[in-house]
Amino acid sequence: MPFYCSCFRFREKVLCFHGPLLYEAKCLRAQIRDKHMKYFIHYSGWNKNWDEWVPECRVLKYNEANLQKQKELEKTHKKVKKSKPMKVVLKKEEKEKEVSTPPAPDKTPKPKPEKRQISSPPSDTEQPEVKRTKPKTEPSFIDEVEIENEIKITIPPALQNWLIDDWDLVTRQKKILQLPARVTVDHIIASYVKEKVSVKGLSQNMEITIVQITNRIRDCFNSLLGNMLLYKFERPQYAEMLTEYKHLRMCEIYGAIHLLRMFNLCQ
Repeated sequence: MPFYCSCFRFREKVLCFHGPLLYEAKCLRAQIRDKHMKYFIHYSGWNKNWDEWVPECRVLKYNEANLQKQKELEKTHKKVKKSKPMKVVLKKEEKEKEVSTPPAPDKTPKPKPEKRQISSPPSDTEQPEVKRTKPKTEPSFIDEVEIENEIKITIPPALQNWLIDDWDLVTRQKKILQLPARVTVDHIIASYVKEKVSVKGLSQNMEITIVQITNRIRDCFNSLLGNMLLYKFERPQYAEMLTEYKHLRMCEIYGAIHLLRMFNLCQ
């Protein structure tokens, strides 16, 4: 496949973000998708089932500067794993409700849900193919979320309107999102980490904080999704995802709107 005017050559050795870390990889293909350049990446030493299309923002040149960045991220990640976990709390009354609740639920007979596609916040990332064999080098994440201190999050009006539209589509129009999402929570967080740690002059302590917070967000999302972030109409689909994608975490299946629902709980 032609490489158009891409920044990387066929089979060029590169470094690619997967989660918060950089891994050695090869660029096998290039293609313009949704008006953005995407690369088909094979991670060196990983099972080919982990090959995936990634946006240009996740791929770096294989050079001394980026190799040093790879080492710094690994060092930071190890420190984060050894440090005391960040603790998150949700108010009791918030735990007893499912996402934001406008009007009373419709009690008319519920038809089979119609799958929908919904616009999402700007992002170049794309959902990879289903992964079946976990590589040894894949970063590990903590499964449990400790609950203690309260975190307040302010959601801007534009995103609040998006939540209202989401509620209407699911509860009134009986439409659900197509899953796995094209842009997953995992990819949103990975893009955020890459952008933040690339800031020139960023201190190591700040890098540790960024990685620690984003890892906690992943953990919270994976833990809360099934119990607190779904409308009743979405639960049959959730059961299907658990059966069909046993090797994926929820952050690798669901996308931006469900992440926004979680943040809405913390307001």
